[in-house]
Amino acid sequence: MKLIRSNTVKGKQDDTFSYLGSEIVFTGKIKSKGTVSIEGHVKGDVSSIENLVVCKDAVVESNLDVSSAILYGEVRGNINACDIIKILSTGRVYGDIISPNVIMEPGAIIDGRCTVRSTPALKMVQFQAG
Repeated sequence: MKLIRSNTVKGKQDDTFSYLGSEIVFTGKIKSKGTVSIEGHVKGDVSSIENLVVCKDAVVESNLDVSSAILYGEVRGNINACDIIKILSTGRVYGDIISPNVIMEPGAIIDGRCTVRSTPALKMVQFQAG
């Protein structure tokens, strides 16, 4: 995984941008506070990511806990987002989605339930417990 400091991601300085290229097959846990772009194959936990980009030929086999996601490729797992999920025409989700905002282009696939609510499930549990 390559970490780059960039002033072009979200228009801020010092944002962290992590990139997993198309030849990478990664098994394990990814936890980041910045933007993560995945072009390869990832199996494991993906959490605490501000912005996740799943590129066109990428496959992510994981439950995702992210702020926002743009999906050009495939996700096999449930997605919990605090902000927005965009599933483009080439995007495929095989799992449930919970997010306050979901945008789907024609041709996108969701094989699971999609729940749109103002507070994602994880944040609601933390609020009730605390």
